[in-house]
Amino acid sequence: MVIVFAGDATLQFAAGYLADRFGRARVHRLGGLCLCVLLPLLPVMILVPGLWELYLYVLGGVAGSVYTLSMVSSGERFSGAALLRASGLIALTWNLAASVGPAATGVVMQHIGSSAMTAVLWVMAVGFVLATGVERRAAA
Repeated sequence: MVIVFAGDATLQFAAGYLADRFGRARVHRLGGLCLCVLLPLLPVMILVPGLWELYLYVLGGVAGSVYTLSMVSSGERFSGAALLRASGLIALTWNLAASVGPAATGVVMQHIGSSAMTAVLWVMAVGFVLATGVERRAAA
């Protein structure tokens, strides 16, 4: 967990730079796509000596950038009280997922096996990527 959080904390600067250079929406979607590629590799990468640390670091950075760029997106769209509500909703959703997600994933893992955790996270990443496609069409 320390390696994942280190990637989350330190790679946000890179994500911000990329978002400034190539556009927030594009980098946001790319983060989701990277998660869709990285998550299925978790069971294999965790067994590769010397590489699993880098993998977890990058995974943490990419996952953290999705959250960070969501906050940036709300700042682009809203101001004043609406921004406060949007930020609160994002934080509430994050905390709800952090509270309910592990328990729900544990139940699924009991019935399916340990690969269920990766599958649940992957389905959420795919849902995010699909949502960014809807966002892109709505903006056009």
